[in-house]
Order: sequence, then structure tokens, then C-alpha cells
Amino acid sequence: MTKKIFLLSLCLLPLCLAACARLLPERGDPAAGIVPVSFTSGQGVAKPEFWWKEFNNPELDALLDTAFYDNLDLRKAYARLLQAQAAAAKSGAGLIPSLSLDSGASRTRSVTETETASGTERVGLTAKTHSLGLAASYELDLWGRVRDTRAAAALSAQASAEDLQGAAVTLASQVTQAWLTVLEQRAKLDLLARQTETNLTYLELVELRFRQSQSTAMDVFQQKQNVAKVKGQIPLAEAAEQEALRQLAVLLGKSPLEELTLTGEALPELPPLPMTGLPAHLLENRPDVKAAFLRLRAADWSVAAAKADRFPALKLTGSSYYKAARAERLFNNWLATIGASLTAPIIDGGVKKAEVLRQSGAAEEAFLSYRSAILNALKEVEDALMNERKQLAHLEELQNQVDFACKALDEARERYRKGASDYLPVITQLLSVQALELDLITKRKQALAYRLNLYRALGGRWMQADKPMAEIMTDVITGK
Repeated sequence: MTKKIFLLSLCLLPLCLAACARLLPERGDPAAGIVPVSFTSGQGVAKPEFWWKEFNNPELDALLDTAFYDNLDLRKAYARLLQAQAAAAKSGAGLIPSLSLDSGASRTRSVTETETASGTERVGLTAKTHSLGLAASYELDLWGRVRDTRAAAALSAQASAEDLQGAAVTLASQVTQAWLTVLEQRAKLDLLARQTETNLTYLELVELRFRQSQSTAMDVFQQKQNVAKVKGQIPLAEAAEQEALRQLAVLLGKSPLEELTLTGEALPELPPLPMTGLPAHLLENRPDVKAAFLRLRAADWSVAAAKADRFPALKLTGSSYYKAARAERLFNNWLATIGASLTAPIIDGGVKKAEVLRQSGAAEEAFLSYRSAILNALKEVEDALMNERKQLAHLEELQNQVDFACKALDEARERYRKGASDYLPVITQLLSVQALELDLITKRKQALAYRLNLYRALGGRWMQADKPMAEIMTDVITGK
């Protein structure tokens, strides 16, 4: 009989091993069919890893170095990464047997009353107990539930690491954008100061001609109006500059009341257009796209874990206890047990099946989120390329417009000086030139902003390239 049971066990062993295989997730290429072969444009120089170095501005480099260490949002992203890594380590604990130590000492006092011939007799007893024991338990991961859960948590932690990369990409763009805004407003303030000086010179000329009866009071009032118009824009530019400085201070992790000392006064030149590479490169270079892919894989493993949880679970337990009334005799009396338990769900109200459906729905959502992230990344690159190209074409025509407006102003001024026309053509052209000059600064800054959008759309991986940064962040978060 024993031999028959043994042979039957050998026959059933392959089936048991096959049944205990992990329920691996099955999914094809989630990016299939949506990634084009190439972008519509983007030929240029190789994109540097630290793209802000292309501006050749030590002040900007120093601002970004400070921001990468002290920005609060970046620190929060790093704190979330530490939490995710700890959760991943915790989820894999089930693969190792648990062992616990239990020790104790107790003193029990009891009193018993006994009726005797002489009356009631009270007897007091005192008992002491010392105990020491070890208890171990281990779940055989037959269906891979624990391993699948650990894999999902590990992938989620990797996604949090990509979130940190994405926060760094966004921060670099935000700091540079605020820095450019400061320079834009300072360039406008410098231009407004020169325009005010020019308008005052024109006003002196008109007033002189008015005193000589060569001009009218209307000409004087029109020029005074233009002086007031230009002066009225100075407070607005100053307010915009201060607002950008406060935003920059917050991005650096400083108080908005803290005064920042920036020496820059003019907008930088636009660096050469970087090469965009292939659209498929975005799948690795864009932190948000890579994070979405990792979360998709984590969701697939969570589905596998939920499916495995519907199968029986086999758990092994063991314990060894020492117990005695006196501590010195503790190891003279001992008890050891070992056992196994098999738990199989029969009726659970559909809880485990519903969990599989829930995880499957979450995996489908993660799949769609990944494809959406890819499409959004492709759109951002194409938008940045197109916007910059069109903005540069607009700037070229705007500069031509400024040049022609200046020539028209010179002609109107000369005709007015010779008495061939009144002051209206002069004031009209003067207003046009000064408005175009201000607009030219704004549009130059917008072209730089489109370049920032392109750098941000192409992604980057700077956090892992700077190990001291991670070490400092760890010290800050842990309170060292």
C-alpha cells in the first residue's frame, strides 16, 4: 500500500509543480502603434545632459545648484521615494521565515478557605513561573503571491524614482523661466528709462517750438501724454520683476521676503537648437513616461498576486518553549511543536474574485495612462519645435517692423522740423516705435520660453548623475 501511494505521489508531482507556477502577467508591447519613426524637425547640435549650461551663465548655474538641494517640492519627491522603497522592502518580508522570541515571568498568589472542626482555615499559595520560547512561521509561496506583491512594490518604488527625476526636470525649467522673467523685466525697465529720456527730449523740443508759435498746445499735451504713458509702465515692470524674484526665492527653498542678488540685466542669446533624437528615445528619457510604464508593470504584477490569492495557502509553523518554576531550572523542561496548515477559500462572498477584477481594472487604467503619457510627450516635443520655429520667424519680421518704424520716425521728425507737417505723424510714429521695442523684448523672451519647453519635453536624468545631492537629501530628511 505504501509503495502504491509513493508511485502515485511521483505521478502527481509534475502536475503539482505546474499548478504551483507563478501566474505571470501577459501583455504585448504597450507602446505599439503610437510611436512615430521621427519628429517633423529638430536637427541641430547634440543635446547636453545639463542643458542650462548652454546659456553660459554662472549665475543661472548657481541658482539651479541651490534649487536642486533646497527646493521643497524636490525634497517631498525624495521623501516619497524613501517611503516607496521602504514599502517594497516590507512587501518582500514574507519570503523569509518569521522568528519571534517570547519570554516572561509571573508570580501567582492564591488563597483557599477550608472549613475545619476548629473553624475556617485560610491557606495561601504562591507560584512562580519562568518561560522562554521561540516561534517560527513561514508561508510556502506556492503560487507566487508574495513574490508578485514584492515585484509590484519594487516597480512602484522605481516609478517613484522616476517621479523624482521628473520633479528635477520641472524644477530646472521653472527656475530658468523665473530667471528669464527677471531679466525680461529688467530689460524693459532699461528700455523704459531710455524711452522716458527720449520723450522728455521731444517734449522740450515741442515746448520750445510752442513758445516760438511754431507748434500748438495740442502737440505739447500729446507729448506730455506720451511721457506719462511710458512712465506709467515702469511700476508695472518693477512689480513683475519683484514677483519673479519672489517666485525664484520660493523655488530655491528660501523665504519670499529674502532679497535675491542677481546681476543679470539682459536676456541671453538663444542657444543652438538641440537634436531631438528618435521619438522612441522619449520612452527612456522622459521620467513621466518611464514612471507610467513602471506603474503599468506594477499593476500587472498586482493582478497576478490577486489571482494567486484565490488559491490555497500552505503555512508552516514551529515553536519551542522552556518553562519552569525557578529560573535556574528553566532549560530542564521544554516543549517543541511543528505543524502545517492549509487554507483554501471556499465561500468568501466573492471578495477575492472582486479583488482580481479591481486590480485588472487598475492595470487597464495604467495601460491607458502609459499610452496617454507617450502621446502627450510626443505632442509637447512637436509643439515646442513648431512654436520656436514660428516664433523665430515672427521675431525676424518684428525686427524688420521696428527698423521700418524707426526710419518712418526719422522722416516724420525731419518733416516736422522743417515745418512740412504737424506733430501728429511724429507722435504716431514715436508711439509705434516704443511699443514695438517693448514687444520685441517680450517676444524674445517667449522664444527662450519655447526652448525651455523643448528641453523639458525631451526629459533628462540628472538626479542619479549627482550622488552628493541624494546623500544630502537623505541627511536632511532623516534629520542627520
